[in-house]
Amino acid sequence: MSPWPTRRPSGKIDANFMLSNNPWDTAAGVVIACEAGATVLDLDGSPHSMTARATIAASPKLIADLVELIAEAREAAIHSQRTAE
Repeated sequence: MSPWPTRRPSGKIDANFMLSNNPWDTAAGVVIACEAGATVLDLDGSPHSMTARATIAASPKLIADLVELIAEAREAAIHSQRTAE
């Protein structure tokens, strides 16, 4: 099963992200998402590249908020991990 939903063009999915991927996991999904009008970025918010270790795809209205939310969650996880050590 593809990690990238192909229902995006119908408007049923607003966003998708993968926090650990390889180019062969995302290549087709990135093309489909872009053709459907989604914005596709790397985890740091930069334009997506095939060397990315994480991929975020979302509608243009949601992408900035999603990138921020994921960054906050990552920071919280890192902080929690450090305090647990």
